[in-house]
Amino acid sequence: MRIALVALSSILLCAGSTLAQQVGDRIVVTADNGQLKSENDIVGRVPKGNILVVKDVQGDWFWVAWSSGKVTTKGWINQRDVIAFEKALDFFNDELKKNPSARLFNIRGMFWTERRKYDVALADYNEAIRLDPKHAATWNNRGVVWNDKGEYDKAIADCDQAIRLDPRLTWAYTNRGNAYKDKGDFGRAISDYSEAIRLDPQYADPYANRGNAWYFKSDYDKAIADYNKFIRLEPERAFAYVGRAAAWIRKREYDKAIADCDEAIALDPNDATAYSNRGLALRSQGEYDRAIADCTEAIRLDPNLGWAYANRGNAWLKKGEFDEAIADCSEAIRIDPKDATAFCNRGVAWRKKGDYEKAMADDKEALRLDPSDVYSQNVLASLLATCPDAKFRNGKRAVDLATKACEMTAWKDGGMIDTLAAAYAEAGDFENAVKWQTKAWEFAPETKKEDCRSRLALYKSGEAYRQ
Repeated sequence: MRIALVALSSILLCAGSTLAQQVGDRIVVTADNGQLKSENDIVGRVPKGNILVVKDVQGDWFWVAWSSGKVTTKGWINQRDVIAFEKALDFFNDELKKNPSARLFNIRGMFWTERRKYDVALADYNEAIRLDPKHAATWNNRGVVWNDKGEYDKAIADCDQAIRLDPRLTWAYTNRGNAYKDKGDFGRAISDYSEAIRLDPQYADPYANRGNAWYFKSDYDKAIADYNKFIRLEPERAFAYVGRAAAWIRKREYDKAIADCDEAIALDPNDATAYSNRGLALRSQGEYDRAIADCTEAIRLDPNLGWAYANRGNAWLKKGEFDEAIADCSEAIRIDPKDATAFCNRGVAWRKKGDYEKAMADDKEALRLDPSDVYSQNVLASLLATCPDAKFRNGKRAVDLATKACEMTAWKDGGMIDTLAAAYAEAGDFENAVKWQTKAWEFAPETKKEDCRSRLALYKSGEAYRQ
């Protein structure tokens, strides 16, 4: 199973054109302090260079939300104080020629970061820090670039410095949390996101990012709770629905997952991950053709979305189209050589074709890449327990893997328990094989109960199961 989560962008701070006219367009503040108004009152001021997303339009006014790093404010900003995002880089290039200040280098670095011109962005941030080493926002922004480049320790160091300079800078905690999350240190990531939320409970992004961290820790209820909080604050942003759908899939609440993907697609019809996740949910409901169609649309929208190939390969596998499954999983692996699920699914396809050598190689590689993946553990355990070719069987190893898979699923997954029973049978321990096959039968849906009974009869007669 390959579920796509959409991480929020890292948060960048900055101290006559075609303007955004539609909800969802990005605009950039060009006034020194653009006024935010509600009714006739000024409710906030947004410094030059900040990127805002239009949430509503009334004539010359745009409704926006802006986080200062201390508090989140919503209000109307006038078009005279902003410029279309696409025009902003040229605007600030001209500003820098007139006044090469730390503030303007920091702002331009932000736009280079948005364009993924990371080395150019670093050069601007370095110059900004040279000119003003006590500006916390610039350290935070440079940390964003290091994180995007995969230099997580450098990202953390820069965010540390930003926090030393300004201990209440919410963005720095959020971005440091992103770096810890990308390093796989989910506990520290959650701690940083929680501090960002404590500092500004109305700032939505840390809720979604903390939801992602809970998801990776397999605490799906807490993940859903955080996605819910984000959606209450920012209901028009699609990616939290995609994240929540991923958690629903893990909880096997497929109708809820599909509903969330539907909402994400309605908000953003170009969201490839929403199509891919909906395809996975449909595949889990046995809707293989619809799943393939959704994954194909995801691939059309983003040909480099590896998990869309992996999910489509999974649907082909369920349809018994093993060559198509192998082709899609191979493409997923080409895009992401560390995609454990693609290796695992391709291994199953090789097994179905009777190529146990390739199946074993892929199953082992899947487990090497992600030793904590319960699906990979179960698949390898099943091959070791039930392979028709004796040279690939290993009952003891199968029992170890299957036991771990059952522990990770709290002994509530009938499929995992079924594999454990087969493993005990291969190991010659038919007493435990009967015990656990009886338990597997209790969990089995009606369509699977007869298969469970037949295996139970095998184990009672002292015979192992061969798949």
